[in-house]
Amino acid sequence: MPISSWLSFSVTLSRLATLALLALLTDAGVSWAYRDGGCFAPPPPSVFGGVGLPARDAGHAMAIARRLGLGTRSCWDPNEWWVEGVQLGPTVLSWHIHGFGSPVLGLPTTGVTPLLHPMVDRGCPWYAPMTAEQPAGARQVTRAIAVVSDLEATCDAEVYSGTWPRHHLTFGPPFEIPWLGARAREVRLAHGALRVIEPVHPNGIAARWLAAGGPRWLGVTIEVEDLARAALVLEGRGVPILRGSDGGRPLLVVEPEEAGGTLVEFVASSPF
Repeated sequence: MPISSWLSFSVTLSRLATLALLALLTDAGVSWAYRDGGCFAPPPPSVFGGVGLPARDAGHAMAIARRLGLGTRSCWDPNEWWVEGVQLGPTVLSWHIHGFGSPVLGLPTTGVTPLLHPMVDRGCPWYAPMTAEQPAGARQVTRAIAVVSDLEATCDAEVYSGTWPRHHLTFGPPFEIPWLGARAREVRLAHGALRVIEPVHPNGIAARWLAAGGPRWLGVTIEVEDLARAALVLEGRGVPILRGSDGGRPLLVVEPEEAGGTLVEFVASSPF
């Protein structure tokens, strides 16, 4: 065989091998893009799947969940891989003890990790989906929240740094959140949203959160069946709560120091 033909044949085999490897690495129904440095990155996000949460260990995760009135399932597989979590509608809450996720919009995921892919019916083989009774009436995770020092720069940032092609999200216009002393922008995805807040009042609540840990993914919003019931559950467990509002809808707010470093908002289900 001529050298040129042999080279062409070798290149073809190499390409076929690469495609086969991609097929093995890719989840059914999920495509992936090449990431600089030999890794792979998700496609442009269009779905909000919930959040990952930090925990020192399994006991710590379960204690936080109980304190917040959140029912969860514990799962161990034969390789001793562990997850504590729950399926809430099409979204999940999932506690992680092996570190945080990669940065999203250039922000560390120290308070929450936004899960920007479908998470319907995920869980252990024997708990799929990982459903549980919800003392506070939790129904769905509806938002991940970041606190930043530069709202516009964050909203313009790449979703996943170092990926190709570079993905960006289209955030809505800024709006004020007076009770937080902040302004914010939000992008809607299927099943939920990402919200970025920037303090505008140096003595406001948002400024305090930013000073406590710097720009980061900080919180989660959980929709509940009955906000009054959720308040009774939290108060009965000794959890201090703030009361705020979101577009005219009342909120219960558990500050990060009361929930393992994560801001947790509870909002009543929308009647629409």
